[in-house]
Formats: sequence, C-alpha cells, structure tokens
Amino acid sequence: MRSLREAVGRELAWKPRSLFSRTHELVDESGEGEPYATLVWRPGLLMRGPAEASSADGAWQFRHLGWFRAGVLVLAADGVTRLGTLRRHWRRGVLRFEDGREFTWRRASFWSPVWRFEDANGTPVVRFRWRFSFPRGSTRVDFESSSESVAELALLVCLGWYLVLDARRRAAAHAAA
Repeated sequence: MRSLREAVGRELAWKPRSLFSRTHELVDESGEGEPYATLVWRPGLLMRGPAEASSADGAWQFRHLGWFRAGVLVLAADGVTRLGTLRRHWRRGVLRFEDGREFTWRRASFWSPVWRFEDANGTPVVRFRWRFSFPRGSTRVDFESSSESVAELALLVCLGWYLVLDARRRAAAHAAA
C-alpha cells in the first residue's frame, strides 16, 4: 500500500472490490497503482459487525457502541487499545481521541451527499462525496490544504468511509422496514 501523504492533491475514491464484497479500497481515480487504504467489514448481528481498516500509515478497528445514541469505538489494530470514540448527534458527530483532541464529523446540509471531518477550529480536513452508480456507489475523497498537518489523516479517511457506509446501510434498512 501507498502512504496517504502521497495522495494529497489527487482524486481518490473508495470503491468495493466486487459487487458483493465486504472489502473496499481507496484507489486513485485514474486507476494507477496499488490502493492507498482498505476497509474490510466483518459480519455481525444487524449489520453491526466490526470493520478493520489499514493503510501504509497504520491499521485500526472500528466497532459500534450502543443502540440509541450510537457511536463508534476506534481501536488500534490489536483490537484492545482504545484510541478514541465518535459520538453521533443528529447530523454530526464528535471524534474525541484519548488525549483530548477532537474532530467533528459533519454533513454539508440535510440533502447533501457530502460529509467532512473538521478540526477543532472548524476547518475542513477531508471531504467525502457519495456518488451513486449502478450496481454499487462509490465515494470521492478530497483532501483540504489543512490536511497535510493532520497526523491522523489516514485514520480520518478510513473512519469517514466506515461512517458513510454505515449511514447508507442504516438508510437502506429504514427504507426496507
């Protein structure tokens, strides 16, 4: 895998490997080279299984917390060391690391297909734009100029895709009910 530091300024997209695959890859839009990151969603009860993300910059696990005020637990690759917790609110969430640093996960507007992580000052770091395509959609990832100084960039990119997938799965479950 390649480092996400090399990708700043390029157009990347999260895409599933195949139609029914639980493995997603962050690839260059031009289709060149190996992926920058992967996310594998493990099976679980009611689509709440853990996900494992990896890139050249690190590896993490994401797990659901709670049912009503749902959140996401961010763990190191060992599955034990807690790195942070994302608590969801209506159209946003707050990712709080164990050392106290925070990033906000926010939707651009109610109908918008754009989500982003912002730093503590409200400056966007990375954006995710959902694109519908048949049979499965993808998400374009745009890095802001402020992303170069963010040490957790790879983690934010992987967690953001996990959150976009989770939102799509919950919307599909609500539509089917």
